[in-house]
Amino acid sequence: DYTNALISFKKSLSYVPSYNEMIAYIAFANSKIGNIQEAAKYYNILLNTDTLKTEYVYAAVNTYKAVGDTVKALQILKKGRKLLPGDKSLLFEEANIYNNCKDYKALAQLLPQLLDDNTNNADIAFIAANCYDHLDEYDKAESLYLRTIELSSTLYDPVFNLGLLYLKVSQLKKDNADKNLSRAIQWLEKANEISPNDIKCLQLLQLAYTREDNNYQLDKINNKLKLLTN
Repeated sequence: DYTNALISFKKSLSYVPSYNEMIAYIAFANSKIGNIQEAAKYYNILLNTDTLKTEYVYAAVNTYKAVGDTVKALQILKKGRKLLPGDKSLLFEEANIYNNCKDYKALAQLLPQLLDDNTNNADIAFIAANCYDHLDEYDKAESLYLRTIELSSTLYDPVFNLGLLYLKVSQLKKDNADKNLSRAIQWLEKANEISPNDIKCLQLLQLAYTREDNNYQLDKINNKLKLLTN
């Protein structure tokens, strides 16, 4: 019963106006009953206290994300990272927002520290690889896709993306074009083994086999695409 809880918490706060836990309860109760702006107001009070906690930062960030205000959420994360420099999770949360917003230039600035803090995390390695891929930094992207696959060989996306990367590079750079095309086919075939009915992967293999003049494999892919798309 968050409505009545909120009434009681506010009354209690009048006796102990500087009790941070009570302010947190009021913010939480407001968020539960949909008073997002009111919840944000109380979380902002907490963010300006001397006893800032990670849970307050996350609660405030999630409150602003709930109303689609990523700018304010990012401001809070940056403040939280400054005041709680030992908390590595806040860096990941900020990076995750940039990744979801496809702001790869901003994300790239966080990647060196993020990768250093999470050397064996396949998800973070993939986020970094995908970021560098979008920024056309193909050598860094290649290295990090390979690291992701080394850390978790059953994931489809890094295998597929690596095949696509080699296919793009084979078209962009004349040097080693045939070698990169062969690499593209190798990784796209691995992706196809993981997800045999993925249309996009099959279409890229169709393109790669056409460029390679591999009519035998091209016929097999064409027949499979016909079965899946008809």
